[in-house]
This record gives sequence, structure tokens and C-alpha cells, in this order.
Amino acid sequence: MNNDQYGYPLPPETPEPHYTGGEPANARGFAIASMVIGITGICASFIVVLDFMFVIACIVGIVLAVTSKKRYQMAGMQPIGMVTAGMVLNIIGLVFNGIGFLACMACMPLMIMGM
Repeated sequence: MNNDQYGYPLPPETPEPHYTGGEPANARGFAIASMVIGITGICASFIVVLDFMFVIACIVGIVLAVTSKKRYQMAGMQPIGMVTAGMVLNIIGLVFNGIGFLACMACMPLMIMGM
């Protein structure tokens, strides 16, 4: 029996974790989250008050989609359609919310001056 320098038994060695097939960890969840953020981002683009918040949310959604895609590729699998859908929806939401935010900021001086 192997003991450490103080005489206590060493813990048993655990084998290295390896990929056993199936979907990579959290990749599907990241794809779903990305798609949901993209859908809500597009819907929220029509509410001017939420534009800035959803610009940030759509950036997070794009990061989730890219992370999910890379996890699928590292596992040697083809990314599922939800990854692509999440990416596209978040880019569209980012553009819509960005335009709404910039338009709101452009109109702000006029509102302050009372025009």
C-alpha cells in the first residue's frame, strides 16, 4: 500500500476522463440559451426602453452560440441547427436593438430642448 510522507494512505488513482460519445457538455444548453436570447432580443427591439439592455444580451447570445459551436467541433460533431439559428437571431437582434438605441440617443437632445 502506498503511503504519503506522513504515513497516510494515498487516494486511489482515478483514470483520466475521456470523451465517450454523445453530445458535449452544455453545448445543447448553450445553443438553446443563445436561441432564446436571440428571439427575445428581436421582440424587445420594438420596445425602445429595453434597447441598450438587449444590445448587451445579444452580444452574450453570440458568445454562447460561438462557444456551443466550438464545443461541438471539439467533440468531432457537426453543430446542430439551434447553434446557427441562435447566431443569426442574435445578430439580427443586435442590429435592430443597436439601431433603436442609436435612434433614441440621437433624439435625446431634442427631447431635452423641448422640441
